[in-house]
Amino acid sequence: MINRSAFRAIAFCMVTILMFNFFNFIFWDDIHSLSRLTMKEMYEYDGNIDTVMLGSSYVVHGFNPQVADEIFDGNSYNAGTKLQAADGSYYMLKEILKHHDVKTVYLDCNHVIMAQFTEPGFGMNSLISVYMKPSVDRLRFVYASAGSEGIVKNIFPFLIRKKLNFTETIKAKLTDGYDDGNYRYVNFDGEDYMGNGFVMKEGNIKADDNFEPIWEIDSSRPITEFSLEYLEKIVELCKKNDVRLVLMTVPVASEMLNRIPNAQDYIDAVQEFADAHGVEYHNYNLARSEYCRISLHDYSDKEHLNGTGADSFTRQFARTEKLIAAGNISASDVFYDTLAEKLSTDPDETAVYYRYNGRPGRR
Repeated sequence: MINRSAFRAIAFCMVTILMFNFFNFIFWDDIHSLSRLTMKEMYEYDGNIDTVMLGSSYVVHGFNPQVADEIFDGNSYNAGTKLQAADGSYYMLKEILKHHDVKTVYLDCNHVIMAQFTEPGFGMNSLISVYMKPSVDRLRFVYASAGSEGIVKNIFPFLIRKKLNFTETIKAKLTDGYDDGNYRYVNFDGEDYMGNGFVMKEGNIKADDNFEPIWEIDSSRPITEFSLEYLEKIVELCKKNDVRLVLMTVPVASEMLNRIPNAQDYIDAVQEFADAHGVEYHNYNLARSEYCRISLHDYSDKEHLNGTGADSFTRQFARTEKLIAAGNISASDVFYDTLAEKLSTDPDETAVYYRYNGRPGRR
C-alpha cells in the first residue's frame, strides 16, 4: 500500500508534468517548425527509405527527393536541417536506421560546417532532438549538446523558443496545424516546404552580387576535431548497418569558391579522410559540366540553390551517382582533381561573369 508521502510525491510529479505539457502547448511554437515535419514524415513514411541525404541548409534547399525517386531505384529522403553539424547528422542517421532499411547515405561535407564547428550547438541540435522519439540515443544527443540543462529544455521545449504569434499558434494547434500534408504554417520568408524534408528556396542571384565568402578555412586544421570525431562515428555506423556511405558536396557559386583562401586544403582533407576510411568522396563543386552544370539562374544566393536549381542538381546528381554505383563510370571521370583546374577550365556562370568583366576573384 502506498503511504501518504509516496502518494504526494507521485501526485506532485504528475501535476508538474501536466503543467509543463500545458505550458508547452501554450507557449511553444512548433507549428512553424520545418524540422518537425522532416522528423514526422520520416517516422510516418509510407514504405522504406532506401537513400538518405544528410547535411545542413545546402541539402535542405538542394535535394528534391521527388525528383531523385524518378531516377534512383527506391525511395529517397532529405534528412537535412538548418546548420546540421556532424553530430546532428550522426544522431539523425541513427534515428532513421531504427525505422528504415537504408541502403545508401550521402553526407554533405561543406566547409561551412566541417571546418567551422568545434563543439556541439544545442540550438541547432534541438531542431532535431525535440522531435525525436524517446530513447537512450535522444538523451545522449541532448546531454552531449548541453548537459542536464539541455535535457530539461528538451523535455519542455517552450524553454528553448517561445511562441511567435500567440493567437495564430493556439488557433492552429486546435484546428489544422498538425494535419498531414498541411504545410502552410511553415511556408514563409521565401521558403516552401515540399515534403520529405525538401524546402524550396525562392529568389535568384544576380551576376554582379557579392560573392565574398562568409567563412574562412584554417589550413593547419581544415576539418575540426569535433567534425572528425563524428565523421568517424558515421563511418562506423554505416559499416555496422551495411550502408554504403558517400561523402559529397552540394555545389555553391564558383565565384565564391574562387575567393575562399585555402579551399583546396579543405578539399584535400576530406579526400584524405575518405581514402583513409574506405569511403567515396564526390564533390560536385569539382564536377565536369557534362555531368553537372549549374546555371546562374539556379542559385537563390551564393550558397543555396533555388527550386529550379534544386530540381536540376538533383536530377544530374541522381543520374551521375547511379552510373557510378553501377560501375559504368568512375569518380575520376566525373570530377576534376583540383579546384584550380575546375575554375580555370569549367567554372559555372558566376565565375565566368567576373572573368569577362575584369573583376577576377582571389585564388
